[in-house]
Amino acid sequence: MEREKYFILEGISSVFPILMTQGAVFTGLAVMFHLDEFKLGLAASFPLIAQILQIFTTYFVEKFGNRKLLTNIFNLSGRTLWISFIAISILLKWYRSPSFILAFAGSQILTSISANIWLSWIRDLIPSEIRGKVFGRRNLYVSLATLTAFYVYSELIDNFHESGYILIAITSLAGTALSFYYMEKLPDVPIKRVGALAALKSVIQDENFIRLSTFYSFWNFAIMFTSPFFMYHLIKNLHVSFRYISVYTIISGLIAMAFYRFFGSVSDEVGHKSVAQFGISLVAITPMLWLFMNSKTYHYLLLVDATITGIGWSAINLSMITLPMEVASGTQSAYFSVYTSFGGIGGLIGSLLGGVAGKALSGYHWQRFGMDFYGLQLVFVMGGVLRFTSLLFLKRVMVKKNMPVRRYFFNSLTVIFRRIPFKFHESIYALRRMGKNKGVCR
Repeated sequence: MEREKYFILEGISSVFPILMTQGAVFTGLAVMFHLDEFKLGLAASFPLIAQILQIFTTYFVEKFGNRKLLTNIFNLSGRTLWISFIAISILLKWYRSPSFILAFAGSQILTSISANIWLSWIRDLIPSEIRGKVFGRRNLYVSLATLTAFYVYSELIDNFHESGYILIAITSLAGTALSFYYMEKLPDVPIKRVGALAALKSVIQDENFIRLSTFYSFWNFAIMFTSPFFMYHLIKNLHVSFRYISVYTIISGLIAMAFYRFFGSVSDEVGHKSVAQFGISLVAITPMLWLFMNSKTYHYLLLVDATITGIGWSAINLSMITLPMEVASGTQSAYFSVYTSFGGIGGLIGSLLGGVAGKALSGYHWQRFGMDFYGLQLVFVMGGVLRFTSLLFLKRVMVKKNMPVRRYFFNSLTVIFRRIPFKFHESIYALRRMGKNKGVCR
């Protein structure tokens, strides 16, 4: 349908500015602006602080009503602020970490408010019975765009260094403009005005949704405890080139693409909670691998990580958006404000504690079995334990559908390989009779 096409194109366009705020590109910028482990953790906390502030977006939605307009205003403002700051700072060769952190904080507050309004709007725009498939298709194309854009960005950084970031900023600005254009093509959906305070009160009284929000809070805590440091370890400690990181990212992305549409269809059958549990179980393994990630092992350990990450995060990225849509009892933006605010609180604590732990352990470096180990790698192990623990919180959330993914696999195989039951001695007797009639059996 037409709206699905624009929904996908908007997602593809958004890839270009978003890549400047995460992953290796953002980490490269952080190193350029002289951020250490603690400052990196602090910078990573601002998107989560912005999520906490999203509790107030209910007021904006209630007051102005037009969710598409609000989404575009906050999105455009936040992305333009960040892109402009990076471009101007590089042109002036003005690399100050406090300014970097403040500009990033401002942009993330604006774009996070936009994201919450967008989530409420899209929930009403896309019917629940096809939501998994639509998001699966969107994530597939967005992943392809991400791989392509990240490879181009990596080549620009490796070949042109600071000038490469200027070209990236120009490309991101064009992507922002296209995102705005395609968002305008989507229809707005009228909302039911129930009053901001009344809406928040009804959400807080929804015990099951609060359980989901509590899980999301702890999950963000677990993720942000280690998330800022994976690329930092590769770039700062192991001096891995952006080109090699792009190869690792492409492999992971291709695997994710192969599974996005699959999980999109499966989630409609088994439930979004089951898909989330499956994905979390996988990605909880990856931080443990990073204990052994050093200059001698990263060539093959990154391939293992890419495989697990591609499968696991394709399930998680889908279900973390669709789960609140399934569990929420209403369509008010207050549900998603509470959900993202809980996530923001957990992620903020995780970022700050992870930054403190990373800074405290950054000075440690030792050798065992002919391999280098860094204190930062102990943070990864802690993060893996936290990811596994989050499953206990998710288990308490009640959903309409909840068939374990492994059971779905086995049931599918049973259907595929099912045979008509028969008795062996009866089949032999039948074959003999056929042979006698045709003169084949002796």
